[in-house]
Amino acid sequence: MTHLTNTHRLFSFVSREDMYRRLKRIENGCVDSIGDEARHLNTYYLHPLIRTDLYHFPLSPNYYIKQINKDGKEEYIHHSTHENTGEVYTRCSDCTAFVKRKRKTLKTATQKALGTGVASYDSLMEFMINSNTTCALTGIKGSWSSFPGDPMYLLSLDHKIPLRAGGSSYIDNLQVTLQSFNNIKGDFEAEDFKRWFTAIKQMPKV
Repeated sequence: MTHLTNTHRLFSFVSREDMYRRLKRIENGCVDSIGDEARHLNTYYLHPLIRTDLYHFPLSPNYYIKQINKDGKEEYIHHSTHENTGEVYTRCSDCTAFVKRKRKTLKTATQKALGTGVASYDSLMEFMINSNTTCALTGIKGSWSSFPGDPMYLLSLDHKIPLRAGGSSYIDNLQVTLQSFNNIKGDFEAEDFKRWFTAIKQMPKV
């Protein structure tokens, strides 16, 4: 598949303006994880933290409170951002359940590909926390979620060496990527992907 084809694929699920805005923020060192999460503030993504009056995304240090707006509808407002530590997430039943589901998906994919080796729950939890919700391929912030949604904002677990090529699901062969780039990366060698992404970053806004 050519670079042009993959560029068309990318813009089939993200607008050129949105891509340009996100890349410019990265170049300027401005990562607005709260602003990006705000695109998805709804009950399908957020869950209560240990305190039931605070909500957050899976493995996210940003906490939100729920309130009723002037139209009588529920909305979530940023409350605070805390240190990104495993202690908080391992005490959150929704976060632990989320990581267990991710591991189950990895295990199923590995078995289907007749591969061997799946990261333990503890190592996967630590790995996902340490990713700091950042795409390893692009440096763009994202959000973890169990539900389908905007692939330019939702994170996924990607195999550096594909399972079909003999790769494992151990931590040393995993990386966190935005779903959109995970979908495209499969058609590239690593260096080829980097060249393509460099070209994308240099594209004109219009």
